Amino acid sequence: MATLTARDFGYLPLEGALTRIASTLDTLDKLEHYRGHLYNWYDTRTLTPLALRYISSVDSDNMAGHLLTLHAAMRSLRDQPVFDAAQVVAGLDDTRRILVRLWGRNAPTTLRHCTRAASLSPTALFGELVHMRDLASRLLNLCHANEEQVQRWVERLHQQLSALCDAWSTLLGWLPVDWGDARLPSFSWLAQASPAGSGTPDADTVHAVHAQLSLMADIEQRLHQHAQMDFAFLYNVTTNRLSVGFRVENNAPKGTSSRVTVEGNRICGDGEFLATCRLCC
Repeated sequence: MATLTARDFGYLPLEGALTRIASTLDTLDKLEHYRGHLYNWYDTRTLTPLALRYISSVDSDNMAGHLLTLHAAMRSLRDQPVFDAAQVVAGLDDTRRILVRLWGRNAPTTLRHCTRAASLSPTALFGELVHMRDLASRLLNLCHANEEQVQRWVERLHQQLSALCDAWSTLLGWLPVDWGDARLPSFSWLAQASPAGSGTPDADTVHAVHAQLSLMADIEQRLHQHAQMDFAFLYNVTTNRLSVGFRVENNAPKGTSSRVTVEGNRICGDGEFLATCRLCC
């Protein structure tokens, strides 16, 4: 969720967000599960579960909810513009503001370029992003050796601009100068486009779009699979409540939640909302 939010805030392009999410799912695939649930604790070096092997109802419910939310977000990306110019500029301005604050009164005037980019047309914006990337590269030479934080944030600004420029070139390098629509094309639109010379998406663009759509579909499927957790063994039929957790090695539930009660199809309490809904269905 944080990775996709970073994309929404304009801190990184979608391709970078998808790569990070896929990498996280790769790690989740390697972790041992119990009836679809992750254990509470793992060795971060070997990825093996730590004793005692324990399942938390609340943590699993939160995990499933986030997975399903991210799954829904993935599905909506296809019809969104490949770039939101306002978000891109706002994300760069956030980084710029941090850098200006750290640099202090001696901050170079070149850092003001972000504020001018917001009023540009989509095609003019790309030229400004390239210019800002080159300026950020030059700023690295202005950092003093004792200004580690300033140097770190200049590097982050340069990385942010480089990633945005690369992604723009890949997906929108074909965009004509007279593109009149303030809204940029979506992945769905680009995927159906047919190369027809200058001013239209070329074959490389269409191929790159299909690759990202394929990655989105793969991530969707994996998110859905990881969200399929069995909550039935956590339900206490005697108390009509969910157990707080489950000790796998003892094959025993741990207490019952005082916050969640299942009464027919009525849900009482909070915390394990998703788990309760699944038990009621």
